[in-house]
Amino acid sequence: MNYNESSRMPPKKEELALYCKLEQLFAFTDFEEPTPCIRFIGVRDEDFNEQSFTQGSDGVATFVVDVDASTSKAPESTEPSRGQSNPNSDLLQIDWNKFCETPEDCKTCTEASGLWYKITYNIDPRGSSSTYATFGATAGTTQSIQVLAISSLPGPTPAPFRPYTRRPDSALQRTYSLLAFEVGQGMCNLICSDVDGYIFDAGAGTPITKAKYVSGFMRHDLHDQIQRLPEAVEFFLSHGDQDHWRMLAWDDRLINKISIFVVPSGMKSIAFFDVKVKPRVRELSSHLPKWQLAPQTYLSVYRTRPPQKTSNNDGLIAVFERDGEKAILPGDCTYKEMRKDLDPGVSNLPSNVYKAVVVPHHGDKESSYDVPPSQANGIAFFSAGNHPTFNHPRPESEAAHKISGFSNHVNKIPAHIQKIVLL
Repeated sequence: MNYNESSRMPPKKEELALYCKLEQLFAFTDFEEPTPCIRFIGVRDEDFNEQSFTQGSDGVATFVVDVDASTSKAPESTEPSRGQSNPNSDLLQIDWNKFCETPEDCKTCTEASGLWYKITYNIDPRGSSSTYATFGATAGTTQSIQVLAISSLPGPTPAPFRPYTRRPDSALQRTYSLLAFEVGQGMCNLICSDVDGYIFDAGAGTPITKAKYVSGFMRHDLHDQIQRLPEAVEFFLSHGDQDHWRMLAWDDRLINKISIFVVPSGMKSIAFFDVKVKPRVRELSSHLPKWQLAPQTYLSVYRTRPPQKTSNNDGLIAVFERDGEKAILPGDCTYKEMRKDLDPGVSNLPSNVYKAVVVPHHGDKESSYDVPPSQANGIAFFSAGNHPTFNHPRPESEAAHKISGFSNHVNKIPAHIQKIVLL
């Protein structure tokens, strides 16, 4: 090859790498037109160490990597993998015609989420995969990439977060309300007075997409409610699935209003080690006794103890009570899973009578079993969108809640994040 020929060759693209945990094996991109992807959350080389994930660290910069699900096999990287790693291309070989309704419960997902992966890639405007900062990401910051290799390797074990200490009982004359928000295929609730509040989940999904959200052309009742509160709010995460915290990733204003992020102990996602939230993160390892927010107003938060853990049943459940009327916020833990829980406080929850329920797991088929009875004029709020694959809520769940005496609230195509008063 002569000098003129070599000078015309395009420069070799720089190989980059992130060290990741599997976030979700069956995910969909946050773009205007969601496409199937395998979602990882990772850190740069300088943060891939035990010290970065200790309890006292200030946190790390985390990044989402959405690997195009149509990728059949990643080529081997020319750069040796750090540590003793093995190629794991099986993660990229998925039959999307055999989509599981609860894929996070399967053996493959459970085992894979406990490993670390090195994802080698280069920046490529034509690439079908993408990466972006986990928190504070706005439209235009997503980078298109070509994934070159994915390999498993040893990595640090994230330390537990500091334990959560609840506020003391209060006899202040405040009136608290329970609000649910139409956020599409996600979940979001708020218990608030005119002074303070508690957010339970802050997720969203189709038809509420990131592009619509960050455009600002959307009514946003959650913002309106919390911005007028003189005190900061506390945030409770039912479990680690992103459709229960995605709005935090889209919205710095929301993050800045929150004083404490409470997560279930043992959560596998490393997202909450991000420097934007880590100093404020606390965890619950056992359920909190009922505490008084105001006269005749109480809040309980339960830490489940499932006999067989899945990402859906291993988390937090909240019960709000005012003037003898109760409401339950179970996240994705179905009533049937509550019945089987090893904690008697959790297993007894479906036996209570409720004025309002936020239907677990967006109203999937499993949520149609063991539905608790309704108090007079009770409301069942289905926090589901119009995703054609999930197709929530299922008719069986709507029918079962109606039989139990609830009036169902279902809006699969919300155009705005609108509040619904439940209690």
